[in-house]
Amino acid sequence: MKEMSTNKAMKKVGLRYFSSLTPKQKDKSIWAVTKLAHDLAGLPDGLARTIAFEGGLKTADLDGQKMFFIDSSDTWFPLEIKDVMNRVRQG
Repeated sequence: MKEMSTNKAMKKVGLRYFSSLTPKQKDKSIWAVTKLAHDLAGLPDGLARTIAFEGGLKTADLDGQKMFFIDSSDTWFPLEIKDVMNRVRQG
């Protein structure tokens, strides 16, 4: 059986590396994970951004992460979301 490269396998199952997302997709992903990590998901964006502190998720926190897409939110999320959210909560 021929082995499949990591990139081909990821493409086949719909995963992408964070670095391959567009800047807009990256920003949307960072904000979505920050809202989830701080239990701000139910609040309007403006209020949630006011409450969220500056020490939130950074682009570097997601570098190298494999991401999956959720159609209903039109957003890419890290495959290891639990670990990422724990790092955000710890600051």
